[in-house]
Amino acid sequence: MKKIIASLILLSLIICSCEKEGAVPSYVGLWSMEQSIDFMGVKTDITINMEINETHVESIGEMTLQEVQIPAYGTKADLVVEGQKFIMTLTSIGASNGSGGMIWVENGGEGWEDMLTEAELTETIEATYLIVGNKLTLNMPGGVPQIYTRQ
Repeated sequence: MKKIIASLILLSLIICSCEKEGAVPSYVGLWSMEQSIDFMGVKTDITINMEINETHVESIGEMTLQEVQIPAYGTKADLVVEGQKFIMTLTSIGASNGSGGMIWVENGGEGWEDMLTEAELTETIEATYLIVGNKLTLNMPGGVPQIYTRQ
């Protein structure tokens, strides 16, 4: 009897944890993460805003310099979700143009390979994800977990 009850509890937990068909996945939305880095010898705050929908991810990193937010870099990617894994294929990489705007290079366009190298990125990025409450944690192989907060 105890085994049957335990099996029923486990089954109900599995069923409840699955996304309902037609429901918006829990990862969809706007997420934000703040970091401090050393930029040219100066401690600099960076805010990364990431917008995720069911098929696309876009992130923009903004640096705070002298209390002004300046776009520094960005990525756009197609998204495929397999279980708890994001597979992101980069479609564009952006870099600051030095005057508060971004220069975007499209996948396959002139300078694409240079942008990938400069950003230390690969065209396809895989990460496992976990959502607990209003926190999204992304884990990439060999990387430090990135923890975002739902906005």
